[in-house]
Amino acid sequence: MEAATTSRSQDVLPQLEVSDFGPIEHATINLRPLSVFIGPSNTGKSYLAVLLYALHRYFGDSRRHWFPRVQSIFDHAETSALADDPVAAITELISKLFEHGKNREDLLLPESVADILTTVFRNAIGSDLGNEISRCFGFGYAALRQMNGARSPRLTIRAQPTGVHGAIEHVVDLGLDNVEVESKIREGMPMTLSGNLANDLVRRWPFWTMSGADEQRARVFAPHFLGLLAAKLQPSIYTHFGHPAYYLPADRTGIMHAHRVVVSAVLGNASMAGIRPASQMPMMSGILADFLKTLINLDEPAGFDARRSRPKEILYVCEAIEARILKGSVLMESSDVIKYPQFAYKPNGWKKSLPLKNASSMVSELAPVVLYLRHQVERDEALIIEEPESHLHPAMQVEFTRQIAALVNAGVQVIITTHSEWVLEELANIVRKSSVSQSARREIGGGSVALRRRQVGAWLFSLSGESGGSQVTQIDLDDSGLYPSGFDDVAAALHNDWAQISRKIGQ
Repeated sequence: MEAATTSRSQDVLPQLEVSDFGPIEHATINLRPLSVFIGPSNTGKSYLAVLLYALHRYFGDSRRHWFPRVQSIFDHAETSALADDPVAAITELISKLFEHGKNREDLLLPESVADILTTVFRNAIGSDLGNEISRCFGFGYAALRQMNGARSPRLTIRAQPTGVHGAIEHVVDLGLDNVEVESKIREGMPMTLSGNLANDLVRRWPFWTMSGADEQRARVFAPHFLGLLAAKLQPSIYTHFGHPAYYLPADRTGIMHAHRVVVSAVLGNASMAGIRPASQMPMMSGILADFLKTLINLDEPAGFDARRSRPKEILYVCEAIEARILKGSVLMESSDVIKYPQFAYKPNGWKKSLPLKNASSMVSELAPVVLYLRHQVERDEALIIEEPESHLHPAMQVEFTRQIAALVNAGVQVIITTHSEWVLEELANIVRKSSVSQSARREIGGGSVALRRRQVGAWLFSLSGESGGSQVTQIDLDDSGLYPSGFDDVAAALHNDWAQISRKIGQ
């Protein structure tokens, strides 16, 4: 069964402009529901993918508490852009919600409330963004300066989110000693209040009564109320990076085989802290630490049925990967002694399963993809996959590309880095298939899944002769219906070598 649902929030994704960042001299990426990074090694594809993950981690961190930020602004109201009477502003908003009854979809916030929240968002980004970037890369952000570059790395995030009238821009300068962040949000910018959020506020309203007899209580709870609004609107104001993201690093096979050993070593060192001299064990990057943490925290209790709680369109993709590529099921069990997951693979028709370490490298490579889709990834979230072609036969690379496209149609934003000609050729077919009617697609090999051109963005990373850094350019389907990635040049060179060898045989 094909997943055919798309997510409305995917229609407007942010633009990321990067300069002097690691190997990258300059890149401008208008993110799409499916973003593909192509190019030789050491040109910055993984650098940009890790940066995107770090931005999701920072802007989408659910632990970021909005109430203290709002309270701080209330405490310094004389120097802020707050309305003269915040309680009156909130009362105006609640009155609008009751006035619209059940028809609360896409309401604009009153200007007085929007003014308060604009002040909150404008002052919310702190220098700890640099710390998150350093954590994800596993080294200090000062080391991200382009080799031989005299300028500090700069990131610029721009967007005009759905329902928000006016561009938002965040500019981040990663200096040697500090991080400077400037957020530009248009003054008085109206913000859209979704129907679900509006209903949630109305349900909470009895606990935040704003009657004249309860004025003091109203002023105490006003920051809480506005803090809730800020948290709910965070994904829109933070240009889609407010949604969670998951990163599947390269060499997933090795990590899946060794994760128990790695985690045991880390926990062993932690338990001996202060008893023996500090270990010389190297620190791991944040993406690897997060990957291991996710695996450890996976929970599949007895009787677990993903179909009862998970988005069905995402589960269709999960099941299709098992049925069409793995030809079996990925299983997870927890020890009776400690809640630590053990992963296994059960080929179709077998009565017993195999420990994952005894399965093929293809199974180990795709097992975390299956596990993430079954347990973690939700609609509107981002999944970053490095080298999805690793350890896959070309036919399976093609099939996995189809499942990635189906995942995009299920509402998940996907970012991949790749060196595979097979992945790009099948992706080109999937895009061209969108010009064919639904009924006609069923007559074409490869299933009916298709993506529109505007859903897919492909960027070619190439070395610049002048600076030694890489330039990143967007590529689109050429006249032959393929992405001009440079793979044809390699094929042509091989053919020319074959022809010369053939001519010289027997001379």
